Amino acid sequence: MDLLQELVKFNVTDAAIAKMSQDYMKLSVKGIEDKAGYASVHSARMVVKGKRVEVEKKGKELRADALAYQKAVIAEGKRIIALLEPIESHLATEEKKVDDELERIKQEAIEKKRIMVQARINSVFSFGATYDGDNYSVLGVTISGEWLAGCTPEQFTDLEAKIASLRDAENARLAEIEAKRKEEEERLAKIAAEQEAERKRLEEAAREQARKEAEAKAEIEKREAALKAEADRIAAEKKAIEDAKIQAELEVKRQAELEKARIEAAAQAKKEAEEAAEKARVDAELKAKKETEDKAEAERLAKLETERIESLRPDKDKLLAFADALDKITFPDLATEDGKRIIIDTRSSILQATKALRKKAIALTGEAEREAA
Repeated sequence: MDLLQELVKFNVTDAAIAKMSQDYMKLSVKGIEDKAGYASVHSARMVVKGKRVEVEKKGKELRADALAYQKAVIAEGKRIIALLEPIESHLATEEKKVDDELERIKQEAIEKKRIMVQARINSVFSFGATYDGDNYSVLGVTISGEWLAGCTPEQFTDLEAKIASLRDAENARLAEIEAKRKEEEERLAKIAAEQEAERKRLEEAAREQARKEAEAKAEIEKREAALKAEADRIAAEKKAIEDAKIQAELEVKRQAELEKARIEAAAQAKKEAEEAAEKARVDAELKAKKETEDKAEAERLAKLETERIESLRPDKDKLLAFADALDKITFPDLATEDGKRIIIDTRSSILQATKALRKKAIALTGEAEREAA
């Protein structure tokens, strides 16, 4: 049997292949919207593929007759397939362009949504939210993870505005507390300044009183010295004068002057004693008044401190609850060493953050020292 005549049974001539090459190699797909082009490329590829499969099948049948015939069939089949393969490859490449672009668009949409959801999560966390695995909680508002991922941009904008309003209200409340605290500090500083001025005034009054007492004492000593000098003078005169009457008159005069000086000294001493008693009374009243005011001020400050601590206690509890929530975060199991190292570093950072968070939360109410003890 003539092998060349048998090979005609493949039913695919070079002319037919040339015609397919001429018709199909110019086909292309202009993009994912070119549905007609895609359909033409696909239909053409199916025709070429059908011919290729038909040749392969017919080749197997022809190879069964004889080894020589089989080799001739195989060689002819390979030759024809080699002619068909560039056409099929071209058409497959055109198809793959569209398939790859559709897959890229699909993955791009998935990534875009992931970025959007992460941005929303970051926004909620920026307000100080906590996450329990299902829901986010911030300033009394609970948000499910499912709602966060599926809400519209307008709904999320409304949520951010609501949380921002709650945050601003909380900040205003804390600012009011701080303003009251500063006002109280200023009032106490004013009282302290007034008390210091009063102390200085009393010290000055005491110095003035001491000066007056010293002057009075010096005056008495001066008068006594004068009296003594006068007495000495009278004594000298008395010694020189023998007249008893003159001596008597001089003695009477001296005694009168001594009595006058004694009376004046007694009056001065009485006056000074009264002034000292008055000063002691005023000092006692001021001291008692200051002690009463200091006690009342201490009680008021203690009450304010208690109120401040109680106002901060809810924030402390929320912060501690947030730290507990951070401790309960479940980390994913990763396959690579690099991934595992990232998880280890992240877990360490969160542990340090929660320790610092608890310490600061406890310090809000001034209980750090007591709890540490």
